[in-house]
Amino acid sequence: MKTLLSAIILLSSVSAFANCPEFKVPKKFMARESLFSSRATDMTFDAGGNRIAKIEERLLSATTTFDLYDNKRQKIATARQRMFSGGTEIEIKDCAGKIIGKIKERVFHNMFDIYSKYSILDATGKVIAESEKKEILAPSFSVTGTNGKQLMKMRLSTFSTRSLDEWVVEILNDTQADPRILLMIPAFKTSADNRETEK
Repeated sequence: MKTLLSAIILLSSVSAFANCPEFKVPKKFMARESLFSSRATDMTFDAGGNRIAKIEERLLSATTTFDLYDNKRQKIATARQRMFSGGTEIEIKDCAGKIIGKIKERVFHNMFDIYSKYSILDATGKVIAESEKKEILAPSFSVTGTNGKQLMKMRLSTFSTRSLDEWVVEILNDTQADPRILLMIPAFKTSADNRETEK
């Protein structure tokens, strides 16, 4: 009887865990960095004065992990960063550990500037959007779908400081990209820039 009861409790917790909360983002919102410590970065997402999500960075021995929480403090996604030759890959999983997509970054240098290109992949590994970050004057992102339509844009706000980033994010068209993936871009880039500054 005790074994059966334990099995029922286990199955109940697994099924509850597998049902991840629904998550949507508004058409325009702010992504604000808050320095958690000298080695990790948190980012909050607000729209109209209301918190919609938060990302907390965890630095493990070999990898960097980003945990995404909704406004009820429920974990809705986790992203793990992996370095490879020529760039970085971020794998994003939902609260049940199922892959929902990836972000692949490639960094380019030329005589005038440094810029990053991001490929956004869905759960099957198919590229569904491309993002490019320009470093001229003020950093900005543009996310474009495979059909050529601009899906999202991000720019540093006038309230950003040398120590803390604040992004203005706008969703311009419907996108196949899971919103949990899109929120990882400003958080990841801010964290990467912070680590570069510490070198």
